[in-house]
Amino acid sequence: MPRISIDSAGGPLSVEYTISTPKNVCAETIDSTLPTIIFLHPVHLSQAAFHHQFADPHLRRAFNLIAFDLRAHGHSAGGVKESWCVAEAVDDVVKFIDALHLPAVHLVGVNLGSLIALELAAVSPQHVLSMCLISPPAMDEIPAVAEGRHEIHRYWEMAYEKGGQPDEAALYDAVAGCVQLGSSNAHVSSSFVTALVHIGFTNALRNFSPPNLRPCELTTVRIFTDRKHPTLRGISCPVLLLYCSEDVVYPLSQTEALQCALLDVGVKDVRLQVLQGAGYFWGRSHQSEEVNPLIHDLVVQSSSSSAAPESPDASPVVSPFYETFVEAGWRVDEDEDEDTDQY
Repeated sequence: MPRISIDSAGGPLSVEYTISTPKNVCAETIDSTLPTIIFLHPVHLSQAAFHHQFADPHLRRAFNLIAFDLRAHGHSAGGVKESWCVAEAVDDVVKFIDALHLPAVHLVGVNLGSLIALELAAVSPQHVLSMCLISPPAMDEIPAVAEGRHEIHRYWEMAYEKGGQPDEAALYDAVAGCVQLGSSNAHVSSSFVTALVHIGFTNALRNFSPPNLRPCELTTVRIFTDRKHPTLRGISCPVLLLYCSEDVVYPLSQTEALQCALLDVGVKDVRLQVLQGAGYFWGRSHQSEEVNPLIHDLVVQSSSSSAAPESPDASPVVSPFYETFVEAGWRVDEDEDEDTDQY
């Protein structure tokens, strides 16, 4: 994967990213004639979480798709200041967009990615043409959810208390907490989800082992619990809010409150759609059958440039993250008919 160096309010950062265009699964630059989508991943995960979007022919053959690892996630490398907050995360994204000399983009954010996208569209509206916010957190963190985030981090710290090799039981408890926050009431059983968790865990061992326990807390806990109320005023682009009906973290009322708040500050186009049967990070069937077409249509409706016409005999689309998942244990054939994956 390519890398680019930026220097933002959060400090220097070497960003690992992916650009896929209709003609190139791993491109160096975008096709300037097409709309560009940037995907902002959830907490604890990485850009690989968007495998199903990069594997979707309707998205890949129509747009430039870009994903990257946020600070302290995946393979991006850089320090974390004690002041780390949503505003500094936003500046990382702005500096990344500017470093790649991108035009205004469409943002798709999940959970933490939604927080960042929402603030970015308010403070730098010239960079954003539309937003699809999936499982956006409550505007103010719910105390019980905040305590859950703190508890996950306490288990992670406990794993390293004695020095030497980490305590596997404590690590397991921390990972189980992350999965519980990120899944629905349904059982998580597919090998794709298992591989996704494995990828996230491997990255966490590299990024958050001592002496990086404090950066772990800042980027996975404090950015949620200590954040300010979102700015909102200044957002001028269309906003699509997607709420997953099996979300065990935030109730639908919180996303409805966000919709009302956006309308109250003058955002003209704010739509809310409930994804029935989907967990906090939507399931595989919802990605292919419901979420991806919604993203596609939002981008087309919000773009001044046209999506690329799809060729009827186009070659098969391959995700740049396919091999990563296979190496992490994804048994593709076993999951072929699985339509209840939720993670």
